[in-house]
Amino acid sequence: MPNVLITRELLAKNQGMADELYLSIVGHVFNVTAGRRFYGGNTGYAFFAGRDATRAFATGNFEDQDLVEEFRGLSKEQCKAIESWLAFYIAHESYHLIGYLEGSMYFHSNGTETSAMSEFRECAAPSPAQLNHAAVVDQ
Repeated sequence: MPNVLITRELLAKNQGMADELYLSIVGHVFNVTAGRRFYGGNTGYAFFAGRDATRAFATGNFEDQDLVEEFRGLSKEQCKAIESWLAFYIAHESYHLIGYLEGSMYFHSNGTETSAMSEFRECAAPSPAQLNHAAVVDQ
């Protein structure tokens, strides 16, 4: 994984009709230029480009109040949905993780993870009941 910090200014420049399109989810910045037909110009998901819109990946609300990086206040299921979207971008063969959002709620300006990242992981983690169920099914 890259160890590059992306500033909010650089992230914001890479939207709309820019040569490259970036989006961020949970502070992970991806180059999604290959998906220009989805993320560029006035397309259906253009609101994701140029910002960290973590919350909207869970809520499905694409208005400004949810096009933010804040996850707190979401349910475990919503946090798991965000984690699923993050995994989608990480595994996508055409979208590339290029770095981490500098000074975001998830990464300090020196690139180390914040306590909010730990909180997010805890929110997205399976509940003890789900772990017990998985153990029973695997037997």
